[in-house]
Amino acid sequence: MQMVENKDNPETLNIRCPGCRLRFYVPPEYMNRIVECGGCDKQFRITEDTIVHSKKVYPKGKKDLEANYFRRIPNESIIEPKGMQTISYADFNHPEQLGPTSPQRIIAGIFGIAIILLGALLLLIASKPQSPLGGMPFDKQLIVGGFTSLLGFIFLVYANPGARIKAGIIGLLLIVGVFAIPIYTKQNAIQPNVNLNSNLRSDPLENPEHTPNLTQELRKRFITQPLEKEQNRLAQNSSGKKAYGIFLTGMLGRNKLNARDYLVRETLANPSSHPYPRDGNNHLIVLTDIEMDFDQVADIADKLGKVTESHPEISVIVVKVDNELFVAGSAEKLNDKSHPSFYELNRAELESIDLGRVQQAVERLADSDATLLRSDISSALMNLLKNPTVTFQDPIARALIKWCDDPGPAADAGIKILKSYILKKTSPPEHLVRLVANHKNPEAIPTMVAIWEMNPVIWDKELVKYGSPLEPSMLEKLRSDEPSLRHASIKMLTTIGTRQSLPELRKILTESDPEVRLLAERAIQQIESH
Repeated sequence: MQMVENKDNPETLNIRCPGCRLRFYVPPEYMNRIVECGGCDKQFRITEDTIVHSKKVYPKGKKDLEANYFRRIPNESIIEPKGMQTISYADFNHPEQLGPTSPQRIIAGIFGIAIILLGALLLLIASKPQSPLGGMPFDKQLIVGGFTSLLGFIFLVYANPGARIKAGIIGLLLIVGVFAIPIYTKQNAIQPNVNLNSNLRSDPLENPEHTPNLTQELRKRFITQPLEKEQNRLAQNSSGKKAYGIFLTGMLGRNKLNARDYLVRETLANPSSHPYPRDGNNHLIVLTDIEMDFDQVADIADKLGKVTESHPEISVIVVKVDNELFVAGSAEKLNDKSHPSFYELNRAELESIDLGRVQQAVERLADSDATLLRSDISSALMNLLKNPTVTFQDPIARALIKWCDDPGPAADAGIKILKSYILKKTSPPEHLVRLVANHKNPEAIPTMVAIWEMNPVIWDKELVKYGSPLEPSMLEKLRSDEPSLRHASIKMLTTIGTRQSLPELRKILTESDPEVRLLAERAIQQIESH
């Protein structure tokens, strides 16, 4: 039996072998004839039983109108409307354009706009001379505006993947607005025209006719609005204190804070005193709440370099800064006690602008042999101890114990500091107490006793240095209601007490506290044995 090649012919018979169930296509003239299977060699007759009939499937019933949608031949009953244009569809959009915006893109958009607005706000603040950023150089304003604008633009474009062109246009408009601020508010460059070879002290009385114009020109030249604001505030408060402006020229930016801290420390100005940047690496530091006069402040500012101009009429002092003053000496020489210049270099460090370098020099000198420059170094240490803005009194006191030939002035300064600790009810530095105790000044006994009361166990060994002049204070403490203080006073009388303490000590022998009686007996025996 041969298979028919054109099996798609509707007259071809589809038969199945009864033995192996293999299907074949044969011509219709093979009907009722015996054929042999090509798979299993079985012979069978082609009848209705061996013919495979396929079912015809219709999508819908004949009466279902929706079946017209499956027709290949247009239905004549469905007439295409005339005068209507065939609809056209746009290209399918990207899924990111159809789905909801992701949270990170929303946050990025908000963050981008916030950065641009923040840059604009900073530039607006910098446009006002009296603000903390007042007088910012124009080139730095452009840097701030450019950085914030670029960062915000990137976030905006990222946040709008489906409308990046529109987001870019909006971002560019915002950038133009940001850059318009420094251009619109651009101020005239400050040129101090400083004469570095002369110390100019302008006197408004020499030419009173031009004084008003000169004053306005100077105020405009140095942009003194922050200084004027402080002066007006002090005048309204009637405090009697003053505000001064130190205009620093040629100073490196990294030295700004050190210079501010030095001026505040030396003039005892309010810690809120603030530096205001000006063009050309210049800064106007406004010092407020000062009790010194103009010349005293000028002498202090002169240590930053050289005073080149001073204008009392506007309370401004111009200083050409020596940046070498902010550079520390050789670390090897500063730490080598055997080096010939060890003492000289560390003495110079005591007058450094940087308080951190001063503290390091104090600690090095406290550990030294104190053989050279004793007078100069002890004087510098005394000035540091008297400065209320210096907080490291312990290493200073430790150095003064070693360096001072006459501890009297240092001890007197130490008493004032100890009183401040008593008011704050905090424990004072150990070496500061020792410095005062070593002088054995009877006037310091009330202060030392007050220190001792805060912690008798720690300060016993320092208080005992005063000897018998301390006895009246200890007898007074015997009547204290605090047991620990009574015990400590009895122990102190055991060491420094005289026979005038015996009556008070014998009264204690009748008390019920056995420990108090035992301490009193030992004290009486010790005093009577002398």
